[in-house]
Amino acid sequence: MFMTLKNDTRNQLSGFAIQFNKNSFGLGPKTSAMNVKELSAGQSIDLTVPLEVNKLNSGTPPSEQQLAVQVAVRTNKDIFYFVVPFDLHVVLERGKTGINSANFNASWEALKSSERVVAVKPCVRDRLLPRLYQGGLVRVMDGPTGQVCVAGITCNRLLVLGIVDGVTGKCQVRTSNVHLSPHAAQLLTILFGSP
Repeated sequence: MFMTLKNDTRNQLSGFAIQFNKNSFGLGPKTSAMNVKELSAGQSIDLTVPLEVNKLNSGTPPSEQQLAVQVAVRTNKDIFYFVVPFDLHVVLERGKTGINSANFNASWEALKSSERVVAVKPCVRDRLLPRLYQGGLVRVMDGPTGQVCVAGITCNRLLVLGIVDGVTGKCQVRTSNVHLSPHAAQLLTILFGSP
């Protein structure tokens, strides 16, 4: 996570530490220590906070409205609370999903109650696959009429399946958790843009 801290007080700030609340994907900082010792009045600093997954799992489904984590930063003067939104691709694992051409159709049928359909800008095949990979999705197989069947899996093993038609721009997504479906549809819109 990238952060910019700015001291708008008249005093020097020190004793920085960071903490996340439990969340659906267990996102949390690798350490509570922050790479800043003190911040003088008016000073700002850019930081990178390394994150881990499955560290602070809440055991609750993701929110349908927004994927976000609640964060607290402690200083010698006060504790500051804020919410950091993120997109689905942040918690998708790259690589093996356990879905292949032999089991895609059965998995697709099993998840039909979670389907969302979204229209995106048509995209030529040469650009389609790199965009899908950029979003954390992998090509499983080609569909019967030229579509691309894709799969992704979150860090806490929630399945995301999609059928993308690069010619018409029609994308169907299904997920193993119904609350994740709007985020999967949004991911495709981010990757390809609205028509």
